[in-house]
Amino acid sequence: SGPCVGIMQVHRASLREYVRKRQGNVAGLDPDEWRDNIRIGVRELGMHKRKHRTLRGALGRYNGCGPNGSYVDRVMNVYERLRDSGPADWRSQLNRGRELWR
Repeated sequence: SGPCVGIMQVHRASLREYVRKRQGNVAGLDPDEWRDNIRIGVRELGMHKRKHRTLRGALGRYNGCGPNGSYVDRVMNVYERLRDSGPADWRSQLNRGRELWR
């Protein structure tokens, strides 16, 4: 298996380090199970957010590209489009064949 797993692309080495240092309360969570994978990824993002203080900084550290990387730009575009709506609106957009990532 690769270094990253699941919907949140949790980095296995980072997960082992968090468990070793007892950070993020991720011990016992299975990164291959989608619910746990999201929990782990959100906890990691939260740790980065506390350290870097901005969403761009947290996303850049999470992805490893830095706050000005193209990945961060794409995520921020999606965030800006969706932040004032809810899951029903997201589902509606997807049902019309629109990708959220564009």
